Amino acid sequence: MSNLPQPTIHVVVGLPGSGKSAMAQSMVEDPKRKRPAILVNEPKFTDDIPADWPDDIVLADSRLCCPLYRASMTSFLARELPKHEVRWIWFRNEPNACRANLALRNASEAVVRDIDTLKWEYEVPEGVDALPVWRPDQP
Repeated sequence: MSNLPQPTIHVVVGLPGSGKSAMAQSMVEDPKRKRPAILVNEPKFTDDIPADWPDDIVLADSRLCCPLYRASMTSFLARELPKHEVRWIWFRNEPNACRANLALRNASEAVVRDIDTLKWEYEVPEGVDALPVWRPDQP
């Protein structure tokens, strides 16, 4: 019998430039991890999420700001990875801070425009303590 905890999907949600990818990468590389993990960053299709993966998955996707996409992904994860516990991590809806981060990265105009589309749909669930947008000068 394994002493490993139940496999987990950590779903990181936030606007483009919020720090999702940086947080997700640090979670995967954390030397204190109890289970191996893979990073699935901004998947184009659900096929990019390995349904047979036995260990942790860290999923970061700005499209999860959209309630319909989030509902679809939630159903997919429950159906395809039923043995995994799903934990949601939310960033605050701070479009100006996200734009500033994207400017520092020289992100494409299309990515910057995504903020303007998603900010209207994105609501952090009530009662959730969302993380502030990560800034490059933060550790």
